[in-house]
Amino acid sequence: MSSDQVAKLAATIDVLTSAVQFLIAERVSMQPPALHGALLQVLQRSLSVPAQSYADERGAAVQEADLARWTPIVATHLIDDVRRQLGHPPVAVAPTAPAKVRTISEAFSEMAERARRENARGALGIAKAG
Repeated sequence: MSSDQVAKLAATIDVLTSAVQFLIAERVSMQPPALHGALLQVLQRSLSVPAQSYADERGAAVQEADLARWTPIVATHLIDDVRRQLGHPPVAVAPTAPAKVRTISEAFSEMAERARRENARGALGIAKAG
């Protein structure tokens, strides 16, 4: 991916994340306040589980290990922002989050950059072999 594509992807992820957070906050706010904490906990737990299988016929630049690492981090940030919108304190930031990652889009940008590097290495290996 080019840096322009990564920037567009990051911006799109930010917009979509904000929309999802708004919609979740709206739905949760319609429920009795006593249920907010439990609902958000269930949502965060369900969003934290990576897909059972991720297969990409092109060689899977994004590995299942990436998804297993980043899915809980993204879910934690997403639901903590929903908690803030509802006036509740955030529960916690995922303990496995690297210190340099501050936003969801930065996490995806890091994954995209890794995929770009792996694709470049693969192309270089093909060129050397040919």
